[in-house]
Amino acid sequence: MQYTIEKLSRKFNAKIVGGNPEEIITSVASVTNAKRHQITQFTDKRYTKYLATCEASACVIGEDMQI
Repeated sequence: MQYTIEKLSRKFNAKIVGGNPEEIITSVASVTNAKRHQITQFTDKRYTKYLATCEASACVIGEDMQI
């Protein structure tokens, strides 16, 4: 299944910050391996260093995370 970032944000009551809300998401991947059209999550500060090189189209960031 494919969803736009906007549709996913509505489904999960998430806020979009930057980027293209019409970008298509086709799968999920880790923050260390994500590529375009994939979504990842950032919920552990140990992975902060990977955000700069992550190629994911979207990243879900925990509300309590400071980046």
